[in-house]
Amino acid sequence: MEIDIRLKTILKELQDVPSVPFLPKLQIRYISRFLQDLGIKFESTNYAIVVPPKIFDDRRPKIIIMSHVDHPGVVLRDNTEGIFMGLADGSNIRDYLNNQPIPIKIYSPVGSYLGKGKITSMSSYPKQNVFIKTDIEVSANSYGQFDVEYFKEDGDNVYVYNADDGLCVATMLKLIEDKLVSDFNIYYVFNLFEEVHQITSWHLAKKNYFVLTEKDFVINLECAKVETIKPEKY
Repeated sequence: MEIDIRLKTILKELQDVPSVPFLPKLQIRYISRFLQDLGIKFESTNYAIVVPPKIFDDRRPKIIIMSHVDHPGVVLRDNTEGIFMGLADGSNIRDYLNNQPIPIKIYSPVGSYLGKGKITSMSSYPKQNVFIKTDIEVSANSYGQFDVEYFKEDGDNVYVYNADDGLCVATMLKLIEDKLVSDFNIYYVFNLFEEVHQITSWHLAKKNYFVLTEKDFVINLECAKVETIKPEKY
């Protein structure tokens, strides 16, 4: 099945936006501009970008559709070291580094491509400090991402760097652009912090940010499985 051309365009654009945990400003900028160009009203908080229903009807249930904007990568301190964020363990990365360095692309805090470098070693979990080698100047809070092809088409298949969760972000933006009509009050939620212990999801659930009731629904596109919510966890 061929992927929608417009959806593919959005997905391709997202691959050009650097993204690592705790540095969401470039993703925020892209999504905000996308929505502003459409004349869509949205809320930007410390945890998420929220697109509420254009017209709220209290007779209809709410449905929350959410994805996340961050992707595992390196937050660089300078041109010698940084921290690898978003890895649950990292043992596979350390094992690989025992044999050879890992090439990375380096972007400045404002998203400009600076050049390339290599990860030479990484400390154990949970700190996961990485040591890099590069000849370029790197300022604090620069982005380090794997040096691979970020967008590739092969027949009916599309391969992207941040499929998790760029594909879901692109899909949500396409639905917003298409002005999806529904019997629900739809909220589109772009979580800023997921790859680091699902901080945004926990915050929204704990605060009951959307004042959800038993008649409402949440579709969290970033979850690998569904679990019964235990009130004592919150």
